[in-house]
Amino acid sequence: MTNLEVCPESAKKPVTFPSPEASFAQFYRECWGFVRSVLLKRGVPEREADDLTQEVFVVAWRRRDSMVWDRQARAWLYTVAGYIAANHCKLARHRTEAFVAELPEPAVHPQVTQAMDATRLLWRALPKLGAKLAPVLVAYEIEGRSMPEIARTLGIRLKTAYARLQLARNRLAHCAPV
Repeated sequence: MTNLEVCPESAKKPVTFPSPEASFAQFYRECWGFVRSVLLKRGVPEREADDLTQEVFVVAWRRRDSMVWDRQARAWLYTVAGYIAANHCKLARHRTEAFVAELPEPAVHPQVTQAMDATRLLWRALPKLGAKLAPVLVAYEIEGRSMPEIARTLGIRLKTAYARLQLARNRLAHCAPV
């Protein structure tokens, strides 16, 4: 009888299999973009897509013992992502945020508030000034242009431009609340 070697040298080396965590981590890296795109196509808002992608993989992690990590896993992920997207959209219609208390006053300097109020009043009063007075007032007070430039632009005399500015100011003083 001859001695036959039953185990070749290659069979004597220990074979290492990746841990379930490492297999799942690789699966996660490969399929994350796919799941996210499925969720976005199903109507999930961009700002919530990452969170819902995580939910899909939480379900996959819970089912990792019964799953086979092959081509069928992507189809399974597609189905789970569809269900999660549908549930999310269904619940999003009924989601409201209740304010616990009143909103705090913004930290705005009083002069800024006064300037904003004055601007609102001005824009309401401008149409009442008319087509001749309003352009002079806006050009001088808001745009900061000189009176000779305003007179040239509007094609009027300089004294007329000054008169229209004074008249516009007077009319605004009568429109302003006391």
